Amino acid sequence: MIEGKTSCSLLQSAVQLNLNWCKLMWELAGTSVFSEPNFIHCEGGAPLYYPDLQTITCSQANLEEEIGRLADQVPSRDYFVKDSFACLDFRSYGFEILFEAFWIGREANPEKSEYWLPLVQDPFQLNEWTVKFLGRELQETDANLFPQALLDHSEISLIDNGNRGCLVNYQKGLGFGVSNCFGEEIQVYADLVSSQYGNQRLFGYEDSDQAKELISLGFKTLGPLTVWRRPAKP
Repeated sequence: MIEGKTSCSLLQSAVQLNLNWCKLMWELAGTSVFSEPNFIHCEGGAPLYYPDLQTITCSQANLEEEIGRLADQVPSRDYFVKDSFACLDFRSYGFEILFEAFWIGREANPEKSEYWLPLVQDPFQLNEWTVKFLGRELQETDANLFPQALLDHSEISLIDNGNRGCLVNYQKGLGFGVSNCFGEEIQVYADLVSSQYGNQRLFGYEDSDQAKELISLGFKTLGPLTVWRRPAKP
């Protein structure tokens, strides 16, 4: 875990909130989760759209080699690493860059809002939300993409504002982490800023173009991240 909860930097808060979300999804998928000094990872295969490992420091001391060895333990499937600080290079271990993005963050509104956004409340609404997120009808392989158990976690909110929405996860002292957006993303963030969610700090990550657009809503670019993929070995 990243140290310094209420006093940590915006970048650390963004990384910690994203790590919390990944860790929860690993646990709900039934994988074993392990914490190391410089990263956290799961064994047994991460759920779709999530990494097998996420770094929590920008230390480079033998870290690339250590993570490369972990990936080599499961050569028969793809292995994904989220380098939270874009400071590592795994190309010599058979990895390729899947995508690059930027952490974004916004301070809390100085004037409090009383406006609540509509939330997913039950399994039927969760299925509807998932269809909107995917942009297609559900298939058998989507069964555990967003488990119903998410509805039992008070720190998780799934926002469904008609043709747009997102998921937010909360940690006291840090704020809200934003992910899994659908619809026009700048409008998704505008909804959050104008609602009670904007009364806390907001974080997420986006590509460079989207991060620039969000400056108009008070967001700052905090730092880069890179997601790597090691393809399954024949």
